[in-house]
Amino acid sequence: MADKIIVGLDIGYSNLKFVFNDPENPKSVVTELLPVGAAPVSQVMQGVAGDKGSSLIQVDIDGEKWYSAIDPSMIQGLCRVIHENYPSSNQYKALFLGALARIGAPVIDRLVTGLPVNQYLDKQYTQNLKDQLTGVHKLNSKVSVEVKEVLVVPQPIGAYMDTTQNVKDDGLLELIANGQTLVLDPGFFSVDWVTIVGGSLATESCGTSFDGVSVILEKTASYLSAEYAGTVNFSKLEKSVVEGKRQIALSGAMRDFTEFLDKAIQDHAPRSVNAMQNDLRKNTFTPDVIILAGGGAKFFKETTERTFKNARIVVLDRPEVSNANGFWLLGAAT
Repeated sequence: MADKIIVGLDIGYSNLKFVFNDPENPKSVVTELLPVGAAPVSQVMQGVAGDKGSSLIQVDIDGEKWYSAIDPSMIQGLCRVIHENYPSSNQYKALFLGALARIGAPVIDRLVTGLPVNQYLDKQYTQNLKDQLTGVHKLNSKVSVEVKEVLVVPQPIGAYMDTTQNVKDDGLLELIANGQTLVLDPGFFSVDWVTIVGGSLATESCGTSFDGVSVILEKTASYLSAEYAGTVNFSKLEKSVVEGKRQIALSGAMRDFTEFLDKAIQDHAPRSVNAMQNDLRKNTFTPDVIILAGGGAKFFKETTERTFKNARIVVLDRPEVSNANGFWLLGAAT
């Protein structure tokens, strides 16, 4: 689709990721990874809005001004949306409009996004999201954006596309083409998996577990609270983990939480991997290749290697944006 604006959009529970053609130079492809905070302007701390308010992404939700794609720890009275009806929430809508605002194109020719596998298999749920994202969207009283076409796919399909199109390992690509591939996508809310044989989705060996990264972080926070008799700011803990840091301010000092995070991973990662393994056994599916995607890929790598000793494990360079990359590739190819 020459000179068309294609968008691969992954509105996660912990990050907003999108890949798109630069409207000023459609042959150039841009990748954005932004925070997932979204709230009415009145709920955002003044230190954030202050002099920098004009540089933040602002959109209108039902006539109310919201900031989109900001640090969640800067939102006062934050009620984090972590449930299956996320796409119907105002937070999701604000992040969607924020992505459109950041892209800066008046027309999006094709937008591709994903859903957790269990939701994707619900045809009505998938159609509802498609209808929600298609059409003309008002960002504010002066600016509107038209999204002409929307494709909704199972979330992990993006990582599969990203791998097959961008990996330069011919041996791996031959194994994927001729063998059985499992894509494991540990996200903030859920852990999703799909199986692909010969390029086709095997729907009988796909599934979702709700022991996502949020459960690991909640357990880490509880270990920290018990150890240091303090209340952990969950958003700041999450931000530290996302940024690769392993310290958080708690009870009057900077506390290293590495051992608590490792313990939480050891406690909870096997639950999702075991659920997936049991699902695969029922359908006599033995993976030759396992692609680990999503922001939680590093948390599940060791458990996956231990459980599937004979499979080739692949973790992409930037697993947190692999689905968005794949969604864009899918949109550009179809």
